Amino acid sequence: MKQYIIYLFALLLWSSVQCSLTSCTNDVYSDDSGIKLPEKEVIEITPVMGKWKIKSMDANVQTGVPQVNEAIKEAIMTNPLLAVFQNFGPIFTFGVNDVTITALGNDINAGTYTFEDNVLNYHMVVTGLDVVGIPDIDQEVSLPIVVSEDGSVITGTFDARPLVAEQLQQIGIDPSLVTVELVIALKDSELPDDEEEEVIDTPITGDWGLTDMYADVQTGSEQMNAALKQSIDGNSLLQTLKGLHPIFVFDNKGKVSLTVTGMGTIPAGTYSYEEDVLKFNLQLMAIPDLIPTAISMELAIPITLSDDGDKATGRLDAHFLLEGALSPDQLALLAQAKIDLVIVLDRSKG
Repeated sequence: MKQYIIYLFALLLWSSVQCSLTSCTNDVYSDDSGIKLPEKEVIEITPVMGKWKIKSMDANVQTGVPQVNEAIKEAIMTNPLLAVFQNFGPIFTFGVNDVTITALGNDINAGTYTFEDNVLNYHMVVTGLDVVGIPDIDQEVSLPIVVSEDGSVITGTFDARPLVAEQLQQIGIDPSLVTVELVIALKDSELPDDEEEEVIDTPITGDWGLTDMYADVQTGSEQMNAALKQSIDGNSLLQTLKGLHPIFVFDNKGKVSLTVTGMGTIPAGTYSYEEDVLKFNLQLMAIPDLIPTAISMELAIPITLSDDGDKATGRLDAHFLLEGALSPDQLALLAQAKIDLVIVLDRSKG
């Protein structure tokens, strides 16, 4: 009986060894039936895989004419779409071959890409962001990529000559002979902000609810005052803005956004604050049922703060709101008149 048990144990051991040898000598996953399973997918890890946020965006323009360089650069960098895109702080996630953009608390499918020979070929497809002023995008973008030594920053260079080719040709410059590039640096989103990045701390930094907005007109004529005040107060954009009861958010990085109930956060530009003057670079894209056309303007708004610092009253020269309502000659006659838009913000309502 003992010999039988030893024989049976040896037989089992031999069988297991044979099975192991059969598995080791097979080049693909299979069994003795000859059925072959698909080979394992090989995923190539590339430097662009991961989550990235915008570190910087700048234009490199070399036409040989300094004045043209500055004009073209300003045109590119003040493009409302670029401004809005930067302001809402998107995070780009490059997966195996697809791209996702995280913005305003949502993950948005944003196209596909390949990365070969240090060139990112990105088929950018973005839809559903019209609520923040970004139209649907379907565009092929090719970006030569430079990776930092530690892999924490990738810098892409976009050939922007097609965007300004018409303007260059109008002034007699051949676009093929110049350099017009948009340089975009992305940094690992998991890393903290650069230590050297300036943090803004001003009396206006924070969240402010819009509590009132009205025209203050003094022309010397009561009848004219009333007519101009009615024209400004009845401005459709101002009426819409007041009706939304927005919260203006001035963050500590110099960016401005509007928070609107039911619509989320809308990027609105950048700001600085010096000597009681709010310098507001307003950048708003057209938004259906809210802003009929894109808005891009530099505003200088003197601010008066309450003693406790919780109420801010700004006065904005509102002559520009009468353009179209009055003729150029009429506006010229009113150039020295006091025509202000008074904006009242309350920190407690933010």
